Amino acid sequence: MPRMRNRWEHPPGGWQAIQPEMGQATPFTGSFHHCCEQLLALRQANPFLCERHGLSTDMASIEAEIDFYNATRCIAGGWTQFVILDDPASASAGYTAPPAQKKIRAAAGAAKNIAAGISLLLDWVGPSAKAVPNELAEKRASVCATCPLNGQGGLLEYFTSAAAEKIRTQLAIRADLQLKTSLDPQLGTCTACSCWLPLKCHVPIEFILAHTSDEVKSKLDPRCWVLAESKQP
Repeated sequence: MPRMRNRWEHPPGGWQAIQPEMGQATPFTGSFHHCCEQLLALRQANPFLCERHGLSTDMASIEAEIDFYNATRCIAGGWTQFVILDDPASASAGYTAPPAQKKIRAAAGAAKNIAAGISLLLDWVGPSAKAVPNELAEKRASVCATCPLNGQGGLLEYFTSAAAEKIRTQLAIRADLQLKTSLDPQLGTCTACSCWLPLKCHVPIEFILAHTSDEVKSKLDPRCWVLAESKQP
């Protein structure tokens, strides 16, 4: 998992922290420690929402989340000089995953699918976050919106808190890139591949296929756009 090289050094735009689950549209900015304190205060003032979304009020967890968010933001912006791109030791730092929760996590092999879905999103953001044309994203979303495998519910219905936090980071970056479709409110998590559909609809097919095993393909709905696009020359 990527992390920042130096928490005392300001990246482009300064350090940032955002909590969209609490209606925050504009991120906190400033020093690393200022952002941590602001995010902690926001969460402490909203205990119900913290419980609902599985948000921690432990400072070590908040520091890890903000470090990861800004590292991923720097990667998306091309400012990789501020980031340590591969740091396995930090992958679980500051996070405590709760017990398996509902649906996907209860299925055999789900953990591997979730890891592949997250890896897909990180790999996509890493190079340049180049998205498919809006017309194609809309076409994909129209398929997902009516798919029986389109699982609804919050992130913690499908992911551990650590995985959900990574997806939240990607959602914030997606908002920065102004990627959306008219069907976003109808999209959830694919219960076959464990990918967060409001993001996946914008990802080029080559990144998706690189992280989709034959086993996962066999579980997709026959009408899935991933299968259709994988057959195109």
